[in-house]
Amino acid sequence: MNALAWALAADGDGRAREARAALEHVLRHAAGPDAEPAMAGHVAEDEPPPDARYLATALARRADRDSRLLDALRIWLRAHPPPHGPTGGHTNSIGGHALLHGPTVQARDIHGGIHVHQTPATPQRPPTPRQLPPLTAHFAGRAEDLADLEALRAAHPRPAPRLVVISGPAGVGKTTLASRWLGDLTEEFPDGQLYADLGGYAPTGPTRPADVLDRFLRALGVTTVPGNLTEQVALWRSVTADLRLTVLLDNAYTAAQVRPLVPGMSDSLVVVTSRQRLTGLVVDGAAVHHLRALEPDAALDLLRHGGGERVARDPETAHRVVRLAPSCPWR
Repeated sequence: MNALAWALAADGDGRAREARAALEHVLRHAAGPDAEPAMAGHVAEDEPPPDARYLATALARRADRDSRLLDALRIWLRAHPPPHGPTGGHTNSIGGHALLHGPTVQARDIHGGIHVHQTPATPQRPPTPRQLPPLTAHFAGRAEDLADLEALRAAHPRPAPRLVVISGPAGVGKTTLASRWLGDLTEEFPDGQLYADLGGYAPTGPTRPADVLDRFLRALGVTTVPGNLTEQVALWRSVTADLRLTVLLDNAYTAAQVRPLVPGMSDSLVVVTSRQRLTGLVVDGAAVHHLRALEPDAALDLLRHGGGERVARDPETAHRVVRLAPSCPWR
């Protein structure tokens, strides 16, 4: 009750004797002549001032079973309103229909229709992923291949992720071609570029789709990724359903390795590179572009860029190298 607030405020201001006298007055006089003697003894003048908290607790306990004392306390409080805190400042109380926003600390009683709202923190969006391998400084002889890839992209039906497989022997330049093509399309796919080496021919074996999905989802801002592949695939398709992404899946080994990594029903573009044609993905609507070796002139141009003056001094040897290496492993 508010009588406790008066007593404790007075006690906090060092006015314990004043609080005791006020409460003693209520106890001995306002409650009637049959006030409990034991209580009077607790506030005798020859004793040190009792703690106001004790007096307030005792009064509240008595008022619960003594209606006359309760009425007397109410009358006395109207004549002696509680002070505004220990030092005359603002009281730390909340009442009525308060509406609180943000972290709030209340040190005393709370009453009324209180509504506390905690505004959730807005998660910080990660940077747009740009994971494509860096382009080489010198790119030659693939204008026709780039045009063919654009034609395949334009012919793909929508709405569905466009899936293109670039196949060819090791070292022919599949990754370089795919990176160049997708790099030129950055503005058309503003939600990001994702890359994963599926390790189809690595000594340690192919990369698990679950490991790739974990990285992709985190790159798109998902903080909690399920450990189960089925749940990862479902979440991946949900997250990407409204995004426009390019995804480069490098060195794929089988179609089964690729399928879980295809985004949801969005206007995204997925490019897969492999030494195999991955005809299993054709059933899923993929288009296949088989990459051949560079034309001799383009291969020589690339060789000059890497060999410098040595190629210029010995052009016959340079031509022999081009003839002996039709797959042209230089990128």
